[in-house]
Amino acid sequence: MTAPALAMSLDDIGQGIVLDQFVPYFQPKVAIATRQLVGTEALIRWRHPQRGVILPAAFIPVAESHPVMRDLTDTMLEKSLAQGRIWLEQGWPLSVSINFSADVLTDIAAADYIAARAVAHGVAAASVVVEIGESVLATHAETMRETLVLLRSKGFGLSVDDYGIGHATPQQLSSIPFTELKIHRSCVHEADDNAQLRARLIECVKLARKLDLTSVAVGVETQEEWELLKQLGCDIAQGYLVAKPLPAAEIQNWYAEWTA
Repeated sequence: MTAPALAMSLDDIGQGIVLDQFVPYFQPKVAIATRQLVGTEALIRWRHPQRGVILPAAFIPVAESHPVMRDLTDTMLEKSLAQGRIWLEQGWPLSVSINFSADVLTDIAAADYIAARAVAHGVAAASVVVEIGESVLATHAETMRETLVLLRSKGFGLSVDDYGIGHATPQQLSSIPFTELKIHRSCVHEADDNAQLRARLIECVKLARKLDLTSVAVGVETQEEWELLKQLGCDIAQGYLVAKPLPAAEIQNWYAEWTA
């Protein structure tokens, strides 16, 4: 059961961290041209003993700008890297995308810390994608640049999430060595049947190609959207048409059905 987005307090969140209730769910990312599984995005969930699985809308806005946000980020990093190692040992060299807040990435020491944790888990930097939201990039590009450049020099992927909602400029994108552009759901939803939305989507895909970035369409829900993205040359799809975010233990069953 997924709990409704009733806001939780900082004390509740802190207690949840102490009791190890926060876990990553993983949403598959597949190549549009081949339908092959190429990676996952780790998305935080709170397995609450009374309220069931709580979605991040109920606690991330509360945690942001508080020290507890770093604790949640550390939890996601550790558990996502641990799962990446398990998949590697199972013969699945999947990339794992992990979201980071501005509070973390404005600290230059974060690059060495993330690299050290990847080494500790035996996961190659190339298998880890550091994601930041477009709105975060727009407001913190200068203060995060050094950390992001250092992460890229260590081999990590860098992704701009939620692109297309009007915050970041192409200049900000090109000034940091990103590897991936994730196109916001609002640019994808019903773009097959709306000329204005289709034009926005085309511009996003073109920008990714111009900057030599992998283009990822987020929130793909219909076969018509998939076909349009394939026609436009978008690289990767992520969304409910492919799969919802899943516990790690369910990924292999999903993959068997996806490839059947």
